[in-house]
Amino acid sequence: MKSSQIMVGVLAAVLALPLAVSAQQTQPPPAAQAQGPGTPNESVLQHRWARNLGGINLSNQQQQQIQSIVHQYSQAHPAGSPRDPQGARDMRRQIMGVLSPDQQNQFHQQMQERRAQMRQRREEQGGQQGPPAGQQPPDQGPPPGQQPPPDQQPPNPPSA
Repeated sequence: MKSSQIMVGVLAAVLALPLAVSAQQTQPPPAAQAQGPGTPNESVLQHRWARNLGGINLSNQQQQQIQSIVHQYSQAHPAGSPRDPQGARDMRRQIMGVLSPDQQNQFHQQMQERRAQMRQRREEQGGQQGPPAGQQPPDQGPPPGQQPPPDQQPPNPPSA
């Protein structure tokens, strides 16, 4: 009797194993897909542009035109497809064409303020992860294999 109960338990475990494995292989939720290396989905793009243009007073017609531009871009660049920097620049250029010169200036000012806030937050969180590309931290010597300039070389030790 006990061996039949053990067999039933083992059989149940064996049958449940494929279910657990298949559950791990399911697609990630759409929000996770939007964070991947490819093109984000249309709703993410619409949300980003709505946030970026949020402080600008747009007419209903302008809002519809911008939504249409983002929709066209999303149709040509499905979610997860490789990023297309030129396509993204073209979309931005079209969106900027919908805005009046005053609205464009307002948009650029908002973006500068947003960048300044991001820089400030990074500095408050402990600074950058390293020096800007191509620059060396001030407290380190030259890269391996290079001599420091003559005015920065340590003095020669005295001979014994």
